[in-house]
Amino acid sequence: MNEFLQSVNIQDFAGSLLGMIGSLSIGVFSVIFLSFFFMRDDQLFYKGLKAFTPRDSHDEIARILFYSKKMLSRYFIGLFTELFCVITLISIGMYIIGLENAIFIGVVAGVFNIIPYLGPIIGGAIGCLVGLTTLSPELFADQSGMLLIKMLVVFISTNLIDEFVLQPLIFSRSVKAHPIEIFIIILMAGTIAGPVGMIIAIPSYTLLRIIAIEFFSHWDFVQNITGNLNKELQKSRGEEPPANE
Repeated sequence: MNEFLQSVNIQDFAGSLLGMIGSLSIGVFSVIFLSFFFMRDDQLFYKGLKAFTPRDSHDEIARILFYSKKMLSRYFIGLFTELFCVITLISIGMYIIGLENAIFIGVVAGVFNIIPYLGPIIGGAIGCLVGLTTLSPELFADQSGMLLIKMLVVFISTNLIDEFVLQPLIFSRSVKAHPIEIFIIILMAGTIAGPVGMIIAIPSYTLLRIIAIEFFSHWDFVQNITGNLNKELQKSRGEEPPANE
């Protein structure tokens, strides 16, 4: 223990720990502070954009903000619906194979499932480790292999249902994009920004499509990728904010 403590640079470790805590605290405070004032004045963001955009574009900016709020709300509702379905499927599967902490494993794996494609692998690996810890040392050697196979069957089956049933139905309907579009955008975002890019890929793509509808609707390419979304937005024309609100 003495040799280990001597090999560890306590000053560097403490500095890194304090730096991480400081950055996290600043981030949490910033989010809470900004969220409070944006909720207090829901026109604050729009007023800020008006100050930096030409006057003749204010109507388009108002519509972009209105439609973005509408479509992103639908996306996050769909995301939480998918999350609930995945947690439920995994929890039921783990309960069937006899694990007492089935709900905990379902919640952990479901939360990681938010990260497209990589998330199910990470969540499945953590879930398998948690499931194996339920075995006593006497039974581990005999039952760990079969239990691992059963858990993998549950995770793979749930992932297949999620990939081929839940995501195409939920996300394609919520953001009005073809499943192939969603797949390509997620891969591109993952290549550019890693897991974080994969998480924000769909909402960012939705926002860019709304902006394209307002400013580049005469382009054939924009018409092709925003056809279904444009039809959905046309249904909301009667709800859109008045000009220069």
